[in-house]
This record gives sequence, structure tokens and C-alpha cells, in this order.
Amino acid sequence: MVKKRVKFTLKSIEYNEAKSMYHVSSKDIGIYIHVPFCKSICPFCPYYKVIYSDTIVKDWLKYLINEIEIVKNIVYEFSDVRVEWVYFGGGTPSVLSPEEFRVVIEAINNHFDVRGDIGIEANPLDLSVDYVSKLLDLGISKISIGVQSFNDKYLYMLRRSEAGKSREILRILNDIVREFNIHINVDILFSIPGQRIDDFINDVKTAINVGVNQVTIYPLILAKYLRMHKDIIEGRLPKQPSLAMELEMLRKGKELLEDHEYNISTIWSWSKSTNIYETVSNEMEGEYIGFGPGAFSLVGLREHMNIPSIKRWCYSLMNNKMLKYVNKLSREELLWRAFANNLYLSKINISYLKSKYSNTKNISKVLKVIKILRILRYIRKGNTLTWRGHKLSHILKRTS
Repeated sequence: MVKKRVKFTLKSIEYNEAKSMYHVSSKDIGIYIHVPFCKSICPFCPYYKVIYSDTIVKDWLKYLINEIEIVKNIVYEFSDVRVEWVYFGGGTPSVLSPEEFRVVIEAINNHFDVRGDIGIEANPLDLSVDYVSKLLDLGISKISIGVQSFNDKYLYMLRRSEAGKSREILRILNDIVREFNIHINVDILFSIPGQRIDDFINDVKTAINVGVNQVTIYPLILAKYLRMHKDIIEGRLPKQPSLAMELEMLRKGKELLEDHEYNISTIWSWSKSTNIYETVSNEMEGEYIGFGPGAFSLVGLREHMNIPSIKRWCYSLMNNKMLKYVNKLSREELLWRAFANNLYLSKINISYLKSKYSNTKNISKVLKVIKILRILRYIRKGNTLTWRGHKLSHILKRTS
């Protein structure tokens, strides 16, 4: 019902052909910067990444600025477009120095009308009071910190580079929260191989006690091609918790966060602020433009991904071309994505769906599905998800 249908085709695109790829239909867009560098490779991460090196970062930075300039120059419509959010994802964006962030942010500000927040993903051990202070000076106002667990046992199992340093992670977080008025999200994993419910709940309690603005708890989802999946299948790691146990973790995490006055913002995220750190829902419908190797864009009815290879991405830009995987969407597909996004956000916005997708063939079907979900008590009168609906959305999201 809500599964993403992907039909990407690899294309080498001349600059003069690229205009149609960036023909925005909205006055409000987002910008995503993919920073594909990590100090070590996690066996559960599905995103494009390479081991950090100064030389590769210099090449990436040079051609990233080049790509930003090219996109701005070939698409005149951007003169009237507002950028409502800028996110640096990865990879591990926090491996960049403040100076490298400055170069990228200045390029974005020079070519786009940035009105919204700038957020980055970070590894906790990359952070310090001095580093965060410099990020604030650059206009960065949100940091999402990939803690994953405060328990060294699970950090070792996840092969995180910070395994054995959980006390240092906690000290760094306390220092940053105490020192700065900045929106901090902490990511906590559940459904880790062999994980006990109590251990997961202790992780959530620790994040709450630190006093961060937002806590995101999300299940470990392992694609079959990932090394950790193979390790589980071949018996080198214990099995992941059952779906029933995973749902119990989610329920207990939800109740604990809401008991401490965190408000639900998505099925996996709770915040004390209305201005949350969130990228998944932004990317479901667009419109946003991605820069860097492996970055997705969704503009109008065109979805495209830059080639996930630094070498090929640089080479194509060097030769005045863009190498992309391209997927043409329909309004009907965007409607179903919008509905799926509403489920992810834990609230169905019927007026939004009707107004934006009134001219689609399937709007009546979507409204009928919503009516059935309400009858079956997956949705409350106020169009928010019940716990039954929350479970359904969780299952749909983790399998999509």
C-alpha cells in the first residue's frame, strides 16, 4: 500500500539537459548535503560512505562547491525559491572541520535564499564545547548525535569506534547541553542482536537524564547485503529480538518519553520542541535538492540520486556532466507517499491530502483507507494514531 516503488535508470546528463531535473514546483525547498566520510565503517549502515582521508575530502569539497554553483546557474527559478532547511548527512558530517563547514555554508548562502535551520549529523566523540561553539557561529542550530547506545556491550556488537568510551560520550553530551542553547537530538537503536528490553530502556533513560531536546529511537533494520546480517545468519552474532519484543521496546520507550513530557513528532521520535530535527519526512515528498556523491533529490516529479562514487561523481563534474540514477514519479505515487508520510508522522492531515492531491485518481481510495483505519481503531477522532496504528506504521516503515 505505501511501499516506495523505485525504477531508477543511470544517466549521464549534459548541463543543458539538467534544467528539467531541477524544475521546482514549490517556492519552499530543502537542501541535503551528503558527507560520505567515516573514520570507521559500521556493519549495519546502508548509506554510501568511504574511509576519511584529507586528500579525498579536499576533492569532495572542491567538486561539491562546483556542483552547487552549476545547479544554481542552470536553474533560473531559484531566484524566487526559499530554502526552508539544510541538512548535512552521511557518512559522518562531524569529521569535517569548522572551516570546511564554513566553505560549504557560504556557498549555499551565496546561491540560495536560506530561511530555515541548518542541521548536521554527528558522532559524539567528534564533538567538544569548542567545536560546537564554532558550529553555532556558522549558523548551525541543530545537531543529531548518533549515540546508538550508552552500553559498551552493544557498541562493541555494533562495531562502533566509540565502543569502550560510553562514559566519555556521556560527559561530552552533558557538557554540550549545559553550555549551549542548541537543539540536540540523540539517536538510540533498538532491536540490536541479543538486546534486552531493560538495557534499551536504560539507554532511553540516560538520554532523558542528559536533558536533550529530542530523542529518536529506531529499530536496527538490516538489509541482506550488509555484513551484520551475514554475521547473524552465520551465527557469529546472536539473533535480533523477535518482532513482538521489538514492539514492546517501542511501546515502553514511547511511554517513558511521554511520561517525561516529550511530545511525539514521528513514530520513532519525541521532542520537547516544535522545531524538531527530522529528515525522513522531508525526503518522502520533497521538494529538496541533494548535493554530493550518493545524495538524493526530489524535484517536481523527478527523483534522482548522484552516483554513489566519489571518483565517478568528481569525474563527471570535471567533464561538465552529471551522473545520476533517475526515477520519474507520478502524482499518484506522490499521493501514496504523502499518505505513508502522514502515517510516519503519526497524524493524518486530511485537509492537506485533499488540497494538494485533489486532482489525482487515487485520492478517493486514500480517503477510504483512512476511513477504514478509523473504523478499525488505528486512527483516533483527532486523526492521530492509536497504539494499534503506531504498531502498524512501525511495521510498514521498517519493511518499506
